[in-house]
Amino acid sequence: EAMYTCGNIRLSAGVNDGIRAGEIGGTNDFHNDSTDVAFTGRAEYKVMGDWGQFSDFNSWSGEETGILVGAAIQYDKDEGGDAGAGDTDRLMWTVDGSVVVGGFNAYAEAFGLHNTTSHSTAAGGSATVPDSDSFGYLFQAGYMVIPDKLEPFARYEYIVPGSDLDTGTAYDPASIVTVADNYYFRKHDAKFTVD
Repeated sequence: EAMYTCGNIRLSAGVNDGIRAGEIGGTNDFHNDSTDVAFTGRAEYKVMGDWGQFSDFNSWSGEETGILVGAAIQYDKDEGGDAGAGDTDRLMWTVDGSVVVGGFNAYAEAFGLHNTTSHSTAAGGSATVPDSDSFGYLFQAGYMVIPDKLEPFARYEYIVPGSDLDTGTAYDPASIVTVADNYYFRKHDAKFTVD
């Protein structure tokens, strides 16, 4: 991976072994997993603040306003040739934004996944499997009610999974709500989280 930062813009690009590295038959080597090669890229624009503010989701007391927007994409090329499995290439993306200021933090994200199966994975190999698209949204916010000590936060996720790559059967959407608290003894060095 290579990263370049110039003023308010940060870019990164990389080549890797994909999101499903090491999944086939317990084999963890590069040659026998699901992905042949993957390419990843991300662009970020810092509207306000400094880069260090965005290394976590927290905003400590007295922190200046920070705003960051970003987008990323990853393409996984299927290794193919696995017995009983189709060749599925994956295109993943995200668009996100963060705001931190004086004990308050908020984060929002939209994300998606497009699977393209080049041949059937059904028994006998005769059926065609359509492309599958998944997408979702995530919103999260927290506030230090006791400065630098107690931080309740809440998150909402809505996910529309794509269809099963073997059968084409569509999955039901999921709606997830998380309510949580962080208690910091020494910032991230010692903390307690419950959700």
